[in-house]
This record gives sequence, C-alpha cells and structure tokens, in this order.
Amino acid sequence: MDHVDYQKELKEWYEHYEARYKKAVSLHIDEGSRHYQAFREIECRYVALYLVMELMQNLPKYLLQEDTEKRIKEVIMLILQQLFLGEVIVNEHRQKEYISRRIILSREDTRSIEIYQAAENAIKRMDESTFAWKEDARFTAEFQADLFHIVQWMILAREMIVPVEKNKKGICA
Repeated sequence: MDHVDYQKELKEWYEHYEARYKKAVSLHIDEGSRHYQAFREIECRYVALYLVMELMQNLPKYLLQEDTEKRIKEVIMLILQQLFLGEVIVNEHRQKEYISRRIILSREDTRSIEIYQAAENAIKRMDESTFAWKEDARFTAEFQADLFHIVQWMILAREMIVPVEKNKKGICA
C-alpha cells in the first residue's frame, strides 16, 4: 500500500465514523441510554479521525513552518490522547500517569498481530524521526504511512475492548 492508499483508507474510516456519529446525535442518545457507551466510543473514534484528516490535509503547510516538529507532535498527541485506551491519573507529584489496558492477542489472530507490529515499528520510526529532511517527499509518505499504522492499531485495540462494529474486527481490520 502506498501513501495515497493510506489517505484513502483513513478518509473512508473518517466518513464511516462521521456518518455513525451524526446518526447517533440525531437519535439524541443520553447517559441513561443503553447505547451511550457505544455512542461515546463512536464519538471518540470520529474526533480522532477528524484530527488525523486535518493533520494529513495541513501537513504540507506545517512542513513549511519553522516550528514544524512542535506543531506535528502536538497534533499527534491530541490524536493519541483521544484514542488512548486506559486511564489517566494525577499522581502524588501532580504529574499525569497513563495506565494502559492490557490486550492479549491470540497467536492465530495473525492479522491483528501484523497490525500491532506495523504500529510498533511506526512508533519506533516516529521516535527516531528527524524533521531535518522534512522537505523530502519521502518524509511525507513515510509519515502518513506510520500515522496510518498507529491509528489502525489503536482503533482495532479499542474495538477489542469496546466493540461498536457489526464485523468482529471492525472497519480497520
């Protein structure tokens, strides 16, 4: 899959969750509804994918600015905070701690394992990434691919904990 396919796939996910979110809003689901948890989960994915689409759309503009790395990392952090699966607590030193949910994958679930490994490799590349060669078209393509893999894993993981799709693995599998 090349970067154009990643963008297309992300756009399809975004449109899917946008439609589901708008439908849920039109149903006026409130906290007392048995569908409220699913509504909140759909909203979470929709907002995260909105941020991803905004980042993808504005990436060329961000790359021309002096504070490129800072801007991009801020948006990535917003996306990751939105998709984070776990709890955020404030410890005794008044610092945030992130307590992740544990997900166990079956060895037979090769597709989920591949998605996880791709995301893990993408995170390593992003951690090591230098924005020094940001003008290079290769940077944009690799960045978009890495972001795709991370978002794909996080949505798949969320689907394993809070399923909202009819298909067992969800739209991202």
